[in-house]
Amino acid sequence: MSALWCAFSGQATRCRPVVQSAVSQRSLSGTCARAAAAAAVYKSPVRVDFYYDTISPYSWLAFETLLRYRPVWNLEIQFKPVFMAGLSQATSSNFLESLTKNQNKTRHMFQDIVRMGQYFKVPLRIPESPFYMLAVVGSLKQQRFLTAAQMKFPDVTEDLSRSIWYRGWAEDLDIAKPDSLRMIGRRAGMSEEEVEEALAASETQEVKDRLKSVTREAVDDGACGLPFLVFHVNKGDTDVETYFGSDRFPVIAHRLGKFMRQFKLEIEVQEWMDDLEWNGPVPDPNNFKEIEEPAEISKCFLSIEQYDELNQKFVDNVKQDFNIKDK
Repeated sequence: MSALWCAFSGQATRCRPVVQSAVSQRSLSGTCARAAAAAAVYKSPVRVDFYYDTISPYSWLAFETLLRYRPVWNLEIQFKPVFMAGLSQATSSNFLESLTKNQNKTRHMFQDIVRMGQYFKVPLRIPESPFYMLAVVGSLKQQRFLTAAQMKFPDVTEDLSRSIWYRGWAEDLDIAKPDSLRMIGRRAGMSEEEVEEALAASETQEVKDRLKSVTREAVDDGACGLPFLVFHVNKGDTDVETYFGSDRFPVIAHRLGKFMRQFKLEIEVQEWMDDLEWNGPVPDPNNFKEIEEPAEISKCFLSIEQYDELNQKFVDNVKQDFNIKDK
């Protein structure tokens, strides 16, 4: 049945879900994380380099999990947006080609994305045309926009990353056109001036080179896909643990504990080992606020009959107001 997009209602729609205010997240998330870290038993934060692309749904799962465990494990997260297509080319791995040639792999991956989203409490949905988003739209525009925003306004990185994921992998809406990026930026708490400045900067050679450089850095660190995490287990860069994927956190907890016993990083090791545990995707249920699900598509459309009825009322009102008579 034909339908009409109801984008201008005051209720939640597919393009305007009711979500927690990104502005409040931007202003409070850093304060909460610092307060929680200060209360932790261990003193030395563990640095983790998080390489990710917002076209990757598994990167979204790892992103949210890292943020939830940041105060629990006292993580110092370095967010490093990269260009996944560039990473694939540099490592001679063609992810999209493997999906088009192996239907079983494709079917399993799409099923797994939904299951993992439910487990990690992240509102992942498979887009209506996933290959169009992955192969045609790609991620170059949004990753440059994210890189530019991070360079100019570092405190928006987390909310802006989530906003891109949410629009593409939850709402199934465009993520690359300039107006789409404007909406994404505003939802993330950026001002109109900040959004325009980041959009303009995203076309500069400086930002393009920065994205290339961080992608090259990921390759040099051993990245073979995304998300890719590099944990620095002591104060230098000589001892690192690398992980690929969003399902490695139980192993990460185990390995971090082992290294802490070895290097004794200014902590009470036994007390930390009692705390350093994998407690599932939500380590602190009492303070957890789940990301709002987008409105069901069926609730965001009007049937043609409903539209005709509303339109007729509008026409009748106009005729009455202007005393227009039928011929």
